[in-house]
Amino acid sequence: MILRILSSIILILSAIFAPWPVTAALAVLFAASFSLFWEMIIAGLLLGAVYGLPGGESGFLFTFFIVSFTAAFVIEEFLKRFTREQNIFSSFFVALAGGITIALLWMIFKITLYV
Repeated sequence: MILRILSSIILILSAIFAPWPVTAALAVLFAASFSLFWEMIIAGLLLGAVYGLPGGESGFLFTFFIVSFTAAFVIEEFLKRFTREQNIFSSFFVALAGGITIALLWMIFKITLYV
């Protein structure tokens, strides 16, 4: 319990003070480590508030971080349940899937930004 609280504090502080890729990596790692790590979505909200401007003037839309962190959260939770039932994969693959989700959404966002 204390480890989860510390990881939540680290994630929230990284969302405020660290570059967004650091926060994304920490969120994916912590979501793979803990069950129902809702703090990941809160970090997406904070990143949207810090980096996102209405209309995307900063290059980021406010909803990008919220959607990508929520999608990564849902995929990681699905994979965690699947791995418990099938007894395959490891936490590494769950974290990798979350990271790939955020990376793919980032690429889609960058492509649609310039079209």
